[in-house]
Amino acid sequence: MTPLDKRVPGRTLAAIIPPPAQPLPVNFWRAVRRQLGPPIRPGPSLPALASPGWRRRAGAGGNLVNTLRQHRSATFWDDMYSAPDIRPAPIPRAEIGQFQDRVAASAGPAVIDVGTGLGEWACRMSKLGLTVTGYDYSPVAIESARRLHHNHGPLTFEVHDFDADAIPRHLQRESVDVVSCRHVLHFLERPRFIADARRWLHKNGVLHITTAVAEKMRDGRHVGLREAEVRELARGWREYDRYDVDPHGEITAVVLRGPYT
Repeated sequence: MTPLDKRVPGRTLAAIIPPPAQPLPVNFWRAVRRQLGPPIRPGPSLPALASPGWRRRAGAGGNLVNTLRQHRSATFWDDMYSAPDIRPAPIPRAEIGQFQDRVAASAGPAVIDVGTGLGEWACRMSKLGLTVTGYDYSPVAIESARRLHHNHGPLTFEVHDFDADAIPRHLQRESVDVVSCRHVLHFLERPRFIADARRWLHKNGVLHITTAVAEKMRDGRHVGLREAEVRELARGWREYDRYDVDPHGEITAVVLRGPYT
């Protein structure tokens, strides 16, 4: 992949690069900075100082944010996950406890984890006695997940792009009890993915979504889903439950049960 060798005046890395499919691994931004190079002197607004090269890459509108979003490719994440000091971000005990109480205790054992990254969430679910397959479109992430969690079963990891690839053969109609989508739904073609999840789930299956709520982010970043988009997720499901993962409501979880109304 061509490194992100253009530095953007007046904006922090967190403001211009969209959030990943999973919470950022420890030392992730250090790896990004290695590609971007040292910071430069703050300047005027982002589009105003865009170089001609950036403008060409951004298209006629000169939208640098859209240009940077192109680096959500598998190659971009491969480079990030290749950094020697990248390791999984810890998952709060309370979060897995909430998942266990609201989902795992009443659902069947077959689970897929979409956008699994380094596999930490998938591993935690497997420790609850669930049979988990974690998917990610970064081969480097999947290889790392396999290495990190090879002693934790029943747990497997596969490379897959849910937007671009054909649906895996074993994801047949009513073949899955839980589809877990943690900090990744805003990266996917949402209507298509949810329609696919409906088909994969058993009649009483659960689509479990964890996402940032854009309007509630205290650092000012508009990441994740908007509040209206979170509420819209309830449409067409027999049961809808929602709970906050953190005390400030920045991160919320949605439990959608029974895809057939």
